[in-house]
Parts: sequence; C-alpha cells; structure tokens
Amino acid sequence: MSFTPINDIPQLNGKIILVTGANSGLGKVAAMEFCRHQPAQVWLAARGLDKAQAAADEIKQQLPHAPIKALELDMSSFDSVKNAAKAFMSSSERLDI
Repeated sequence: MSFTPINDIPQLNGKIILVTGANSGLGKVAAMEFCRHQPAQVWLAARGLDKAQAAADEIKQQLPHAPIKALELDMSSFDSVKNAAKAFMSSSERLDI
C-alpha cells in the first residue's frame, strides 16, 4: 500500500490547520501538501519566526496562492506557547487540524 498525498489527502476546504515543526522536514512537506487541498488557512509554527517565515516563503514560491501564516512557537517554553496561542486566537476563530 502506498500513500500519494495528492490522491490520499481529502479536500480541506475551509479548514484551519496548524503544523508544528513546519520550517523543515516532514512538517514543511505536510504543510505544503495541506496547502494543495484548499484549506482556509495553514499556520506554519516553528521555534523562530524567521524560520517559519522562510518556510512560508519557500512554499509560496511553489504555491503562490497558498493561505499561509507564520507563527513563532517553541513547545519547550510555556511563555512561547501562551504567546502563540494569543497570536493564533487573535486571527482565527477555530482550529480544525
């Protein structure tokens, strides 16, 4: 059995998605694949805002209309988690994935 993202990820119309560790590796690839399935918003969370924004910019080069926002989130810091939650909640009414 093989997994093909374009076929196996369902349409995500209207979904708001947050991906942690999205600046590289599997997180970045997952975020890009989610963007191909018409979500309302994909948040790229990384320990540094600059890293999250760089990943968002790279994805935007391949998918210019990708609805991406960068978010600073260091899961090892409670203050960072609180700040990220505040930033997220100030512009999103819910989280679906």
